[in-house]
Amino acid sequence: MNKNEMRTLLKDLTEQKAPAAQIDLWPAIQAHLPMSQPKSSSGTTQKTQPQSRFAWWKPAYLLVAVTIIAAVFFALPQGRAMGQAVLRFFQQGVGNLMSGVTVTPVKWMEQTPGVSAATITPQPPQPTPPGPAFETTCGSYQAPHCSIQDIRGMVSFPVFALPKLP
Repeated sequence: MNKNEMRTLLKDLTEQKAPAAQIDLWPAIQAHLPMSQPKSSSGTTQKTQPQSRFAWWKPAYLLVAVTIIAAVFFALPQGRAMGQAVLRFFQQGVGNLMSGVTVTPVKWMEQTPGVSAATITPQPPQPTPPGPAFETTCGSYQAPHCSIQDIRGMVSFPVFALPKLP
């Protein structure tokens, strides 16, 4: 049996068991659906008016309220400090380096009233490592000619290196 023969056989069997002419499903479906009919108002008519004229002012009132709250917030000391921090974030710096720890340590001491305070003497600047001279002596950082011991002798800071390159 092929599919078409199987379909026709099944259709015939269902028609014998439940004839389509005798079954009317619409009244059963209609009974289960809630039938809502529009209710007519007795004697009163509803007038549809556009929104009140004050509804158009709501965004303006909201903007004024937010502006007043922001002004009060930035008038307070905490708000001013936060505003300065935000503005400092967007200001262009002198260079591309951020300021770090200073060379001169801060010495905390007690000050006797009437006595002049001791001044902090700045430390002499550290010698800068020789840039171009270092490259001519030892080569570039990609292909160095000097050993780690030679480089440690040239600079004034500790130099660390891996024993074997991975």
